Amino acid sequence: MILSYHPNGFSAYGSSTIYATQGALASWNEGGGVYGLTQNFIQGFGADKVAEDLPSDAKIVEIGQSIDIAEIKFNILATPDSEGNLSVEIPQINSVYRHMMGADVYNILPAIEYIDAEIDAMKDYQSKRYSLILTSHHTPENQKDVATKLSYLKTIKKLAQKSKSKDQFIAAVKKAFPNYQGKNYLEMTAGALFQ
Repeated sequence: MILSYHPNGFSAYGSSTIYATQGALASWNEGGGVYGLTQNFIQGFGADKVAEDLPSDAKIVEIGQSIDIAEIKFNILATPDSEGNLSVEIPQINSVYRHMMGADVYNILPAIEYIDAEIDAMKDYQSKRYSLILTSHHTPENQKDVATKLSYLKTIKKLAQKSKSKDQFIAAVKKAFPNYQGKNYLEMTAGALFQ
């Protein structure tokens, strides 16, 4: 398993070898960001509602490294955040796996620099012409979805720079993208951009 972000419930897949970055592994253990998030979910929703098992050990991979599993090459790619997370390119099927995209979903975008990094990622996906973009929180997507997300990100950046407050930003984004899913993600973005 190549794991990143919040791999709660990983043990349901058995005793496969786990690959992760050192930063992601640290995030899953006590004192780490995902560990804390999991504990908050347990407090908020109850231990019977949240998979609290997180890996405590992994084979460490580095950004830029390639690994072969079952004769399939996986290229470990960087992500815009700083927790040691990763994306994975699978050249044999002209595909990339990432945590979140969603052409019709508000994303968690905590800073203008993060939005810029996501814009760069979408441009990179276009230049590499991936035929398939796989995500943890959405259905498989394609180049049409990449173009839609790129347009969304550029608009979000403009609205963030133009808005004077969190509420004004939320209203402007909802007006521009009224049918998007994940309103809680929009609120999280607004909270981070307008503190």
